[in-house]
Amino acid sequence: MNQAFHIGAYLTKLIDGKRLKRSDITSSMGVQYSAFYGYENRPSLQYSIIYRLCHAMKYNIFLDIANTLPADYDYNKTLETSKDNLIAQLQEENKKLKWENDLMQKLMAGKNN
Repeated sequence: MNQAFHIGAYLTKLIDGKRLKRSDITSSMGVQYSAFYGYENRPSLQYSIIYRLCHAMKYNIFLDIANTLPADYDYNKTLETSKDNLIAQLQEENKKLKWENDLMQKLMAGKNN
């Protein structure tokens, strides 16, 4: 198993990287700055706190955490997102375009003979 995901360090890096104001986040969450400072120093946080942070920052922290896991880990694939649907649509379109391209190449090769 890889080293643990330190949520506090991640929050600090995220907030600084996105240039978010801690005062705005604490105000949106309804917590004191000292409590928020404590979040940034903890290696883990309760789900409900992370969920509130997502809404306060308008950022999907859970997706970033999920992306640290190996791609072969299973998940509930029935929960398709619009991105999943778009990927499937583009894959179908790509197959069709490859078929058309192959057909055009064959026609052009036959025309040159």
